[in-house]
Amino acid sequence: KKNQTKMKVYVGVDGGGTKTLAVVVDEDGVELSRATTTCSNHNSVGPDIAKIAIDSAILQAISSAKDCTVSDVAGIVLGMSGADRPSDREMIQSWINQILPGIKCAIHNDAITALASGTAGRLFGVVCISGTGTISFGVNEKGETVRATGWGPLLGDEGSGYDIGIDVLRAVVRAKDGMGPKTKLTEGVFSKLGISAEEKLIEWAYAKENAGWQGIAGLSYLAHQCAKQNDEAAVAIMQKAAGSLAKAISTVILKLGLDSSQEGVGVPLVIAGGNLDHDESILAQYLVEHLGKLGVKVNARRPEVEPAIGAALLAKNAGPAS
Repeated sequence: KKNQTKMKVYVGVDGGGTKTLAVVVDEDGVELSRATTTCSNHNSVGPDIAKIAIDSAILQAISSAKDCTVSDVAGIVLGMSGADRPSDREMIQSWINQILPGIKCAIHNDAITALASGTAGRLFGVVCISGTGTISFGVNEKGETVRATGWGPLLGDEGSGYDIGIDVLRAVVRAKDGMGPKTKLTEGVFSKLGISAEEKLIEWAYAKENAGWQGIAGLSYLAHQCAKQNDEAAVAIMQKAAGSLAKAISTVILKLGLDSSQEGVGVPLVIAGGNLDHDESILAQYLVEHLGKLGVKVNARRPEVEPAIGAALLAKNAGPAS
């Protein structure tokens, strides 16, 4: 009889600023197939192109799974950049209803799927992402959520790649003026930007093509590199960033009451994003030290799977629509 019952599958989608990845998993959480399409952040590409990217990724992933059709899908979870407002989620929900009518569907911002990618699809604990931007986000046993930071570079993304990058530039000009220590960051910035004098930084920093986050955030790796060589200015930058992230994480933990609920074990903390999610991350090392100084006990780990698989595991753990 078991052979006559078709296995249910679950879909997870990670919709980022550069690509959209859809993954199909079976009832045991084992990946069956995946498909990648273009950017699906409607704020960047507009709703029409975003819809095509999402629809195509989902349908291609389903058709690539052996003996699988749309009718086998029992649930879908999407983690999307650009899906913070209810109106955004309603729009994306309407797109999903067209291709997967009647299927249990949840749409989250990408912090939730990043958390799930480090907790095997359990929505509990805190995630701290430090990439170009940053956000700290947590969920407690009651399902209550709290976020800290993530307001963008002008209003405060302390501990982000942008924040570290701007501090790198400031350290270089302070060294030039004799207001800060001489630093290896100067040589690194000159090499990266192809310049030979600090004065050229003004032209670069204010050039239209460097407006926004990416160019400045792209300098953050220099602080990592030079801090490892015990460069005074770089160490100070990374310690400041780690302190900012630790403050955001501890705020989320206290607001959610997670500190008292995890006696002796430590609050699950998933650290993600390009500045934290690699073995050599000095920022991650400093961050754990800062949390210790604040008396916050965490069980820190990096994501075990990609966010799209985290999303699929969330769908699986939620179970099919009743």
